[in-house]
Amino acid sequence: MGVGSVLSIYMLVLAYYACDATATNTKLISPKSQGSTHALSLIARSDYRNDAPDFEQIVKLIRGMRADGLLRHAGPLLEIVLGERESTCTNRAAYAMIRNFFEKHPIRNFKVLHQGGGQSAYLMGLYMDQSGDSFKVRIFFGVHEGKWEITRLVFR
Repeated sequence: MGVGSVLSIYMLVLAYYACDATATNTKLISPKSQGSTHALSLIARSDYRNDAPDFEQIVKLIRGMRADGLLRHAGPLLEIVLGERESTCTNRAAYAMIRNFFEKHPIRNFKVLHQGGGQSAYLMGLYMDQSGDSFKVRIFFGVHEGKWEITRLVFR
């Protein structure tokens, strides 16, 4: 076991006991140091953030056919799948592709089928256009610099 692993385990144990002591016996840790126990709990959970992206906002943007707003939730590069066409492209190129899709397929309805949080969050839905065609939608998210971003967008 390396020095880094031992140090990480030590910090986790220290954070656990500091937080546990605060909860059960306030005499062990003074009120002035409770801010530092919060900092320790942040160290213990290095991925401290919301557990899921803002799914409601993403759904509103799809229903409003807002390619610009949708891609504000994406990073500088993302994977786009439209039908059989798949590519990794810049956010600007993805915007043009999604805007073109929305123009060719004006929305009639978008129904959320499933969504999941955790480290690999996703949203699955069914996009129906005004001509009766339907597309399965899958949106995958990742965390970049502490913020949820769309990493892959599929309309198939």
